[in-house]
Amino acid sequence: MYVPLLGIYLVVLLGLLLWPFDFSFLPGASARWLSADGAIELVGNGGVRSREAAVKIYKETPQDKPALSVEVIAATATLDQEGPARIVSYSEDELHRNFTLGQEADALVVRLRTTKTDLNGTNPHVVVPGVFRKDAITHIVVTYDGRKVRIYINGKTAKVFDGPGGDFGNWNPTHRLVLGNENNGNRAWNGRLYAVAIYNRTLREAEVESNAERSDGGDRRSIGFLAGGQRGLVTFYTFEEGRGQWVRDVSGQNPPLDLEIVSGPVITGKALLASPFAKSDDALGVMADTLANIALFVPVGFMMMGSALRGRSRTWAVVSVTLVAGVAISFTAEVLQAFLFTRHSDWADVITNGSGTALGVAAFLSFAHRART
Repeated sequence: MYVPLLGIYLVVLLGLLLWPFDFSFLPGASARWLSADGAIELVGNGGVRSREAAVKIYKETPQDKPALSVEVIAATATLDQEGPARIVSYSEDELHRNFTLGQEADALVVRLRTTKTDLNGTNPHVVVPGVFRKDAITHIVVTYDGRKVRIYINGKTAKVFDGPGGDFGNWNPTHRLVLGNENNGNRAWNGRLYAVAIYNRTLREAEVESNAERSDGGDRRSIGFLAGGQRGLVTFYTFEEGRGQWVRDVSGQNPPLDLEIVSGPVITGKALLASPFAKSDDALGVMADTLANIALFVPVGFMMMGSALRGRSRTWAVVSVTLVAGVAISFTAEVLQAFLFTRHSDWADVITNGSGTALGVAAFLSFAHRART
């Protein structure tokens, strides 16, 4: 009686494990090199991102004495972008980030996560209207010193805000650096990038003004290398490659954090079979996910035992095969999830699914024992 039920359940289970609920194909190329301009043009729903977590930024940015500058030279393709559309984002998805510079219509949106904000870098966050004009090359610098958020546009102070306070002690090192989108592809920004630099200190007003002048004069390649040398420079991208799938970190700070142009439907949400001990922002979500993964595989263990334990089959052999089969099903599903747009491939799921299979085996053995007595 268990054989048809098991078959139906396995089909449903694999559907639940593999169905990418917010999956979307990325149409065509996501970026075009503009060699003559020394830029990269982001189009469609693609983006440029680090293949792995941007641990370099996390390690080189002070956690207890916050100091950060993000410098961007960009030109938006349209003022219809919203979300906000992510220009530069050190994040995991729409709800979890360390920092983001984005566009909402003609406004610059800055989200910076500290111990005084939520995990999305909001409440509070910064919005500066009137920054963007279609196709206009704009030099943007955002600095934070633990007290004030300063916004510079084309070398001039545009706004100074009281910062959220707090430090970067709640930053998540597993987030990636993404240009022109969110990590899961759901906040595309279309436009041209000429330079992006990230510093672990606050740039002075004179430095910002000097960089803006260099940029306006076409010397965008040198903005990361200020009069004081490379002090505080963490990552620097000038988009001079002109071709290929990689945007190189030319900061000179090792190890380099190179970025990959993303296009097509196959994008990994995390590394293949990520560590089960990776830091998470959502403890309750992890607990709920753990319980769900266990519960999903309890029927697998129960029905596989009922299907196989018949005749003269040895109980220990059936138990062993069932446990191996449960883990094998989970492992296969996790590997396949690495090639789905918004799914995650994680050893933790293999462990919890295996635990659920074991609980199902135990439940069947208990049920069978009671039936015999």
